[in-house]
Amino acid sequence: MLNILIASLSVGLGTYLLRKGDLLGIILYFSNKNNISQNTFFITLTGILLNVIGIYFWQQSSKSNFPYQLALSIYLSLIIIVGIFMSIIFEKVRFDMYLFFGTILIITGIIILSFKYF
Repeated sequence: MLNILIASLSVGLGTYLLRKGDLLGIILYFSNKNNISQNTFFITLTGILLNVIGIYFWQQSSKSNFPYQLALSIYLSLIIIVGIFMSIIFEKVRFDMYLFFGTILIITGIIILSFKYF
């Protein structure tokens, strides 16, 4: 369970950093066709590293005794929650009733679809 939690937290934060960075700019930087700032370069590489760490912890969670459907629904639900908290904290998005209701519907849908084959 701890591996799933760490995986979802690192992927959520890593995806946020990749969105703030410039992944295409990094690819073009290595082919000497683009110059990007050092800050953008660092943010993008940190986002890539956090996503790789999330992949590692997701693979480690397969060694636990959780069924795959349960682990997947927990992982996806936590990624959504982490993404919402990143938006609230860093982008100052308001947490209103529509966001709350939509999040509940999405997480409920993930859980229902995951347990359909359980």
